[in-house]
Amino acid sequence: MFLAERVPADFSGPYAVPDPGLFFPNNLPNRPAVTPVGTWTLSVDSSLPLAFPNSYITTHSSNVVLNTGTDFNHGFDSLELQLTNTIVADGTLSFDYVLDLLATGPAAVWNFGGYIVNGVVTNLPAGTGSVTLPVSAGDIIGFDVYGSVTCIQCLPGNSAGSATLTITNFIAPVPEPTTTALFVSSAVLALVRARARRRVASLKRS
Repeated sequence: MFLAERVPADFSGPYAVPDPGLFFPNNLPNRPAVTPVGTWTLSVDSSLPLAFPNSYITTHSSNVVLNTGTDFNHGFDSLELQLTNTIVADGTLSFDYVLDLLATGPAAVWNFGGYIVNGVVTNLPAGTGSVTLPVSAGDIIGFDVYGSVTCIQCLPGNSAGSATLTITNFIAPVPEPTTTALFVSSAVLALVRARARRRVASLKRS
């Protein structure tokens, strides 16, 4: 059995990202596109990726930002970004977030941001917040943003579908390093005890 510990509040170890890293989804191949981002996987799905020229992902050891940008085509195009990874030990996942949505109210369906657990997206409310949830080794977790539609008539700036999600204070479980140390210590202790028994037996014979 492997015990688990919580890593420092950053994207490191089995959850490492390029530091710094900068990615432009509209420059990736036709959708859906998948590309590695450190130990993570970036999935990009869009009806017209070139319609979102200002979309980007930035990565640092302390934070990750996913931004869909807005639809330059002024149409009903969409862009969804998903950044996922695999949990390596049982334990607790937690993070803080800031979610900026360009459209709210009736137009809110045109953009959202959230987190993923085993393919299920949980939308987060706009603004700031924190998430804590139990996870198991092998779970696929991640983050999701979706932007769609430029509404020429409904909002100032002729834009509606845009989502920016910033993740900080990311903490996820990793195998406890002392697990290996425990096995080594047990082996050493057994060896010491065996030698002690042989020494006692030798003294008795003499």
